[in-house]
Amino acid sequence: NQPYINVQGFLSILWNELQKNLDSQNVDLAYEKFQNVKHAVLPTLQDNKVCIANKLLDTNKDNSDFLVDISPINKIISMPIVSNAGELLGVVMVANKKENYSQADVEYLLPLVSSFASIIKAIKMDEERKRTESNLKIERDRLEGIIEGTGAGTVEWNIQTSELFFNEKWAEMIGYTLGELGPMRVSKWIRMLHPEDRLPMIKKARTISQNTVNRMSGNFRIKHKEGYWVWMHGEGRTLKYTEDGKPLVMYGTHANVTHEYEAKQFLLQTLDDLHETQ
Repeated sequence: NQPYINVQGFLSILWNELQKNLDSQNVDLAYEKFQNVKHAVLPTLQDNKVCIANKLLDTNKDNSDFLVDISPINKIISMPIVSNAGELLGVVMVANKKENYSQADVEYLLPLVSSFASIIKAIKMDEERKRTESNLKIERDRLEGIIEGTGAGTVEWNIQTSELFFNEKWAEMIGYTLGELGPMRVSKWIRMLHPEDRLPMIKKARTISQNTVNRMSGNFRIKHKEGYWVWMHGEGRTLKYTEDGKPLVMYGTHANVTHEYEAKQFLLQTLDDLHETQ
C-alpha cells in the first residue's frame, strides 16, 4: 500500500529498441537511473499533488556504459489523475522542456489530465459492469441448475398488478406451454384450481397482499390439460417492496407432489383396511 514508481512503466517508453531491450534485461540498473525522477514525483504519488521539478540531479552519469543514446531526465512535471472520490488513478508526467516548467504548464495540461480521468473512470465502470454481469450469470446458472434438478416450476407474482409469471416447467407440469396459457393473473390461476382449494388459496394470497405475512406455503390441486387434477406444493416469499413499504413481488416454486399424495392416500387406505380386518 505504499506509493512507488513502476519501473516497467518507464521501460515501456520506446526511446529505441536497443535501449528498451537493455533496460528489460537490467531492471535494477534501469531503476537506479530513474532515482532522480522517483524523488521528484513522490509528492504526487503520496499526496496527489502537482509536482514541478526544474533541477533534477543527473543519475545517468553513473551508468554511462549502460545507457545507449538516451537523454537524461533533468526537468519534469507530474500531475495526479484523481477520481471524484480522491483515489489516485495514475500520473501524467512530461519531461525535458527547454524552458522551466511553471503553473502555466499545469493549466495547459489540466484538460488532458481531466480527459484521462474520465477515460479511466469509464474503463473502471465498464469493468465493474462486466464483473457484475458475470457474477449474475454465474448465480443465475446456479439457481437454474438447482431448479432444474428439483423439477420444480417457478412463479413470480406482482402483488400490485396481480400478474403471474411462470417458467416453462410449470406449464409443462399441467400439460401446457406458456404460449398456450397466455398472460396469467391471480384470478385466472384461481379458476384453474380445484373448487375445494380456491377459498383457502384466496385467503393465503390476501394475507400476502395485506402484508400480514411475507411467506406463503400450501398444497393445492390444479387441473391438467387432459382433465385430471395435479397436486402441487407451493412455497413463496415476498422479496421486493414499494418505496412506501407495500409488498411488490413474491418469488416461489410449485412442485408436482401428485405421486407423493397418491402414495400417502394408498398407505392410509391400506391401514384402514387392515384395521377393519382386525
